[in-house]
Amino acid sequence: MNKILKHKRLIAFFFLSQIICVQILANTTATLKSGTYVSIRILEELSTKKGAKNTQTSVQAIVDNDVWDKKGNLFIERGTPVVVDVESTKPKGMGKEGIITLKPKYTTAIDGQKIQLQGSKTIAGENQRTEAIVFGCCFGLCILPIIGFAFFACPGEDAYVPTDFILTNIVVDGNYSVEVNNVE
Repeated sequence: MNKILKHKRLIAFFFLSQIICVQILANTTATLKSGTYVSIRILEELSTKKGAKNTQTSVQAIVDNDVWDKKGNLFIERGTPVVVDVESTKPKGMGKEGIITLKPKYTTAIDGQKIQLQGSKTIAGENQRTEAIVFGCCFGLCILPIIGFAFFACPGEDAYVPTDFILTNIVVDGNYSVEVNNVE
């Protein structure tokens, strides 16, 4: 009888140690290093025609591709929302173009922590400064005195960001770690 009890204890100990080993091996730490690239998709159209003279707003954006650490652990899922600040300036006189600057701020890891992002993208309309100066001088001095100087007030082109625009060269700012469960 003691032999059977002893064998039962050994079997129980064996199974318990197996469960502990599986848990230790199943839970690992994923580390996302600073400088890891993140592609971001802008989900709405932006134009300096729609904005006020100088505005700073947000735009809907998502992570375009899954982000993995070097060990192959998923860190940020595709489709995760990204907070992106938008600064826009309307075109001005003397041919000055409209400008839109997109600055991704942060997204969220699979465990819910904020992942700070670094980088920006500036999109500018066409600069028409040369045309404004040439026409303003030519018409203002030669052809239509006084009225021709109005060409100096001509603005440049509006800046435009289409729907599904991809921001590249955006990187993770700082090192982050999350616990991942490898048991399926």
